[in-house]
Amino acid sequence: MHENRMGTERLPKLIMLMSLPAMFSMLIQSLYNVVDSYYVSQLSEQAFRAVTIAMPMQQLLIAVGVGTAVGANSFIARSLGEKNQQMANRAAVHGFFLCGANWLLFLCIGLFFAPFFYAQFTVDPLVQTQGISYLRIVCSLSGGSILLIMIEKILQATGDMIRPMLMQLTGAVINIVLDPILIFGLGPFPAMGVSGAAIATVFSQWAACGLALFLLFRENHGVDLTLRKFRPSKEILHKIYQVGLPSILIISITSFMVMTLNSLLRKVSEQLISVLGVYFRLQSFVFMPIFGMTQGLMPIMAYNYGAKNRARLMGALRIGILVSLLIMTGGFFLFQTQADALLFLFNATPLMMEMGVPALRIISLAFWFAGVNICLSTFFQALGLGKHSLLLSLSRQYVFIVPLVAIFRFISIPLTWLSFLIVETISLVVAYILFRRVRADYL
Repeated sequence: MHENRMGTERLPKLIMLMSLPAMFSMLIQSLYNVVDSYYVSQLSEQAFRAVTIAMPMQQLLIAVGVGTAVGANSFIARSLGEKNQQMANRAAVHGFFLCGANWLLFLCIGLFFAPFFYAQFTVDPLVQTQGISYLRIVCSLSGGSILLIMIEKILQATGDMIRPMLMQLTGAVINIVLDPILIFGLGPFPAMGVSGAAIATVFSQWAACGLALFLLFRENHGVDLTLRKFRPSKEILHKIYQVGLPSILIISITSFMVMTLNSLLRKVSEQLISVLGVYFRLQSFVFMPIFGMTQGLMPIMAYNYGAKNRARLMGALRIGILVSLLIMTGGFFLFQTQADALLFLFNATPLMMEMGVPALRIISLAFWFAGVNICLSTFFQALGLGKHSLLLSLSRQYVFIVPLVAIFRFISIPLTWLSFLIVETISLVVAYILFRRVRADYL
């Protein structure tokens, strides 16, 4: 049924049915990120900065988990489109194997790397102490998050978008409820501050993972997960990481970009790190719905590419771009008219308000270009062209923005924020050139 739906259902209806649950779950996830940061910011600006500095490492964790899962998602969807059920089953099982390997990596990072990491971005001893505790907890206990992401992508590859939404919703609600209890100490629980926020995060991830495992193994979802007699296959691992490795690099580029920008901005003022942290949390309300939409869009495009249905493939891309432009328009007007109110949510100091209001208004000028770039990157991933997505993301999130910020920060801070618009414009040109070549060579 799911196969037929992705190949025959009217595209606007199909994209809506497959994307809305993911968009809703992403919005809930964005709400969790903002609520989590809101509670921490009530402790102090230093506590907020401690969590903000940890954000790139958390993004790297998500990058490894999501990138690996995206590779499995794309391979499973293409195998289903080719009517190769056995290969789809084996790809899903390999996804579970890779979750264990990824968790071991971040266990080591959490246990041994956290002090060195914080020393690169702040000299404040309180920020370092709180941040190291936070980072150790979220990295060492990240197995639930990594496994949850893989299960979501396996289900999405078969056309099931409802259950992944329920998983995301469960984790977000539990986290939102636990945050004030563990941070401030309510009822029988002691006040644990920043560490309480970390414990709430990992507990909610494991709770959602438990639900995910129950839903996955309770009934058939288009793939058969038989773990007995499993042997890793170099061919399947290569196929998964053919898209997955570029996807990891694509998502982790944001992490490295934020780390680099934090390092550059701290030389002007450590409070600029807090401003940038506020922006990235707020912009998730705008970008997360688009990422949710592309979660529904990607298996549709991958399936129809595998089925050699060019018309449906290109039609899905056009609809995705239109939806992204509509979402970005709403985000632009929100940031232009409510910048001060948005900053006030995070208990911003007068200096943060002075720096942050123009930052939000200037950076939001880049929203429309970013939306189109995200859709084209998803298009390349769906076709198995991970290198194209990697090139586009490198141009968007590192190659151009780092040198521009490095130069502009000495001239004018508002000019520094304008770097985001310049970079997205250049990247759109790169995306269009790549798209023209792909259309000529593959379609």
